[in-house]
Amino acid sequence: MKRYLLFFIVTLTISELSWSHPICDSQFQSYVETSKNFSEKLMLKKSEGLQIVKRIDGQINGQDIHFISGVPGKVKVMKAEELGIIRHYSKESIDQIVSSGKLIAGPRPYIIPDAHLREEYVDITGVFFTKTDFSPKDLWLGMDERTPYVDFKIHNDTGILYLADGNYIIPGPASKPLWYVNAYNDFIRTGNAPGYMLEEFQRVRANGGIKPALEVEIEIINVFKP
Repeated sequence: MKRYLLFFIVTLTISELSWSHPICDSQFQSYVETSKNFSEKLMLKKSEGLQIVKRIDGQINGQDIHFISGVPGKVKVMKAEELGIIRHYSKESIDQIVSSGKLIAGPRPYIIPDAHLREEYVDITGVFFTKTDFSPKDLWLGMDERTPYVDFKIHNDTGILYLADGNYIIPGPASKPLWYVNAYNDFIRTGNAPGYMLEEFQRVRANGGIKPALEVEIEIINVFKP
């Protein structure tokens, strides 16, 4: 059975706490609109099918990697009120989430890893989350019942996509490391890029360039940190 890889990049503090602060519409407008627009674009792209844009051969004993443009057929639009309180696991960023009240999109896209093949869906980026009753062990990445997490709510109009059982995303632009930004800027200035990055930079440019990473403001309900 395949397991689905989510990159949860932030989380929270304390043993087990309850937090409550009201959701303000103006506070949430930016990420709500971004996620809705991103969701609509992804659903349109779903109709175009899947295309492998890059392959890495893992050789005999390794894992092949396919970088795929497009959206898998099972992906569908969800509404926040259908999910209620939702959960984000993080091993390292709990304190950052607590202090900022935000989840920030990580650098990696949606990934489906299998024993001999890892599929990376390069268009599906944003803030990943799961349901409170879904086992963390089925999220891959070595998570279990002792992994820190935050339970939270989001604005009802937020764009949400169902990816697979227990796997959801608030879609939006991914964060990019500084080396990537610098290399992309060099590509824009000179037209040159390392061979393995050239096609990706061309796709990024065609889509309007590097965008600020999605930042989702959340209403914290509960925090767990062992």
